[in-house]
Order: sequence, then C-alpha cells, then structure tokens
Amino acid sequence: MKCEIIPRLEDLPDPRLYLEDKSIFVIIDVLRFSTTVVYLLKAGATYLKPCTEKEEAFSFKKRYNNSLLVGEAAGQSIKGFDFNNSPSAIEGLDLSRKKVAIRTSNGTRAISMIDADKTLYVGSTINAKALGLHLREQHQTRPIYLIAVGRAGKKAIEDKVGAIMIRASCLGETLDLGTLKTFRQLIRNSPSAKRIKKLGYGKDVEKALEFYSSTIIPVLKGGVIVNGSD
Repeated sequence: MKCEIIPRLEDLPDPRLYLEDKSIFVIIDVLRFSTTVVYLLKAGATYLKPCTEKEEAFSFKKRYNNSLLVGEAAGQSIKGFDFNNSPSAIEGLDLSRKKVAIRTSNGTRAISMIDADKTLYVGSTINAKALGLHLREQHQTRPIYLIAVGRAGKKAIEDKVGAIMIRASCLGETLDLGTLKTFRQLIRNSPSAKRIKKLGYGKDVEKALEFYSSTIIPVLKGGVIVNGSD
C-alpha cells in the first residue's frame, strides 16, 4: 500500500490533484493541535468544529450555548476562549455532549487547505499505533498522505516523528525501544517544545511523549471532527 510522508504542509500539492485516486490525508501537528484533539474526543466531546479565525469560533459559541472554545494564537490563549490548545488543560474534564470549536495557528489551517470532500484524519504520537492500524484495515487500496504540518512554513521534527510512527503502524512495522527513546529525545529538545515550555505549557510536551497511549481515531465528517473508533 502507498503511505507517503509530506514533510511540510506547504509541500502538499493542490489536493484537487488527488481527486481521482480517492486519497486519504492525515494531519499531524503533534505540538499541540493533534494531541489536543485526541484529548478532547477522549473527554467525550460530541464533535470538534475546526475554525481558521477566532471570529468563526465566537459565532459558533453564539449558535451553540453549551459549546466550548479551545485554541491559541501564536501559542497564547485567546481572550474569550475557554481553554488554550492544551492537552494537559483538557485532561480529566468531562465534555460529554459538549460541542467544541477549535482554532489553532497551524492545525486548523492545515485542515482548511484540504478539500471538504476528502477523507481526513488527525494523527499524533499518542494515537499513532491505533490510527495506523485503522488506516491499514480500512484503506488498504487507497493512497495515504501523512502531512507533517510544521510551523510557519518550517519543518517540525515532532511532526516528522509522528508521521514516521503512524506510517510504521500503517505498514505493519514495529519500531524498537531504542528508536522510540530517540524520538522522545528529539521531541523533548525540539524548538517547538522549548517554545511551548517558555509559554508555560511544559506539561503538554510530556503528554505528546506518551506514545501509543490512545485508541482515539479523529476523523473529519461533515466539516467536524469526530471519534472514528466509536
């Protein structure tokens, strides 16, 4: 099966070029969008509405009174939002029957660049094994593109690591403990991790290092992200 890593969001050709082959896309933004998405769905959120602008999220809030706003701008909390784009802030919450609008600097922008009619998943280091297995079982004959989103047009090592982990699982390969240890060191020492720690969200980096800890399968359906493992 074809399972290709795209090293940056900006390296992805026009998604319309993939119309004929029914390609599968996986958005990988480990620090922190993808990991936060997994935690939100694990907490029981009904669905997540990805937004590219904060105004779109505020409009969502007005429409759904019981909804929550999650996200950041340049890593900082957005005034009027309930939570930052932070898995550690979400951990332990009960979001049953909650609708969530999420806006981030890179992850939601990446989703907006993929046509709405494409099959799109969200992957991280924490759900890499479950997602890879799902892709192998459900989409054996379809080309799969793992998009290591990056940040501000630059490659991000943590997203590459996430993509490698998902690809290995997708192809039925096993990464040895030494490789996983190296991956943890790369993420912990990455520019993104250092930046997030400086902003006061060091716990979020540790959450991303809990490899293979989740079986949540975030998938975009009808413009919202739901748990495909339900």
